[in-house]
Amino acid sequence: MVTLLLKLKVGGPIAYLRTGDMVTVDQDTKEITMHVSDEELAKRKAETELPPLYSRGVLGKYAHIVSSASRGAVTDFWNMDKSGKA
Repeated sequence: MVTLLLKLKVGGPIAYLRTGDMVTVDQDTKEITMHVSDEELAKRKAETELPPLYSRGVLGKYAHIVSSASRGAVTDFWNMDKSGKA
């Protein structure tokens, strides 16, 4: 779920889903397929203005020290080389 939320924040295709869009979640392949045309996604992307990333406060600190979801999404700032941020 963390990876999904990050893709929303950085403007991945899933950020442009709208209520009523058809989506297939394949449990076996661990894939999410959006049934929205490339043309419609391009139109939505052009119409969307994403908010800036947090740079201060608790969420800003979290965004800068958390590791990727594949590494456990931990905030191990004592071991920066293990967090993937070093």
